[in-house]
Amino acid sequence: MFDRGVFPATFTTDHGLVCGEQYKRRFLGTLMMLGMLLGSVVAGFLGDRIGRRRTILIAIILIGPSVAAGALAPNYEIYAALR
Repeated sequence: MFDRGVFPATFTTDHGLVCGEQYKRRFLGTLMMLGMLLGSVVAGFLGDRIGRRRTILIAIILIGPSVAAGALAPNYEIYAALR
């Protein structure tokens, strides 16, 4: 069904996000942009209050494990929540 010549598996093929489920792929992009919007507002506020260095360290501590957990997400819902 899928061309596996270059990549043996992708998130899209593993979770069947094709045809009628394509909206889910677009929704992941929307979630990412909303997260960046919220993150920039919060980071700006924290940067003013506690300084940029501490804000960046907090972001690294929060984002690092979230990205690692997202890479290991067993299904779409958990992956979307970690975006």
